[in-house]
Amino acid sequence: MELPPPASIPDEPAPSHTGEFAPPHAGEPAPPRAGESALPPPASSPAKPAPSHAPESVARGPVRGISDAAFTTFVAVVITIVSVLIAVGAWRTTDAANRASDLDSLVIQQLARRQQEMEDLNGQVDLDLRLFARYQAYTLAAAALDTAATAAGEPGAIDRQLLEVEAQGQRALARVLHQFFRGALPAVDAEGLADYDPERVLRNLVAGSTRLADLRPEVTQGRADLVHRQTAAFVLLVILLTACLVLLTLAQVVHGRPRVPLAVAGTLVAFGGLVLLVLVETTLFAGG
Repeated sequence: MELPPPASIPDEPAPSHTGEFAPPHAGEPAPPRAGESALPPPASSPAKPAPSHAPESVARGPVRGISDAAFTTFVAVVITIVSVLIAVGAWRTTDAANRASDLDSLVIQQLARRQQEMEDLNGQVDLDLRLFARYQAYTLAAAALDTAATAAGEPGAIDRQLLEVEAQGQRALARVLHQFFRGALPAVDAEGLADYDPERVLRNLVAGSTRLADLRPEVTQGRADLVHRQTAAFVLLVILLTACLVLLTLAQVVHGRPRVPLAVAGTLVAFGGLVLLVLVETTLFAGG
């Protein structure tokens, strides 16, 4: 019986003259060098993802593509504009209120002056009426004396001449009263009847009065009403802008999605307030 041949033992690498072993065969691990550990190297940990260079504010900004800094700057600019508009509106409100108060006082003064002027004109007519009775007596007496002189005889007769002289004296007395008539002189007919219409005289006095022409309380009252409405419009404007300021302030304080609607609403209200201010100043109450 034959025995199997013994297994071949691989030859160990011969040491080199430098004290190092020869390189191992293909597929065999290299032996550790002197001073190195024979343990396998630790498994490498997975690589960490590279940090993003985009700022964090962009990722969490109120609107995609708009940073918190830009949003805050925009809201701050709008708040500044609204604050200026509120200051302008408050100033214009005070100014309009003062003008309305002055116009109200002017209306009262004009009404009082017109009442006084009308009393003066009525007093002139009353004075004319008191003089009219005496004036009528003189003119009637003169007319009666003329009639009597005509009936006294032929022209040149002494009785007739005396009557004519006396009639002229009555007319002279009537003419003396002319300077005291303030409204109008009475019209006298051939029979000595004088005519004086107080209503017509008063109308003529009112129409010819330059002081009454300068006093127009109705027009002043209309201007005062217009300025009062303008004042109310400015008050409404200030209230509107104040609400806008509240919205913009909330847009700065609140975090998250509600910031954008608040900022948009505040901006729209600010724009509407600016348009209202322009309309109030130039169109709606331009006559104030």
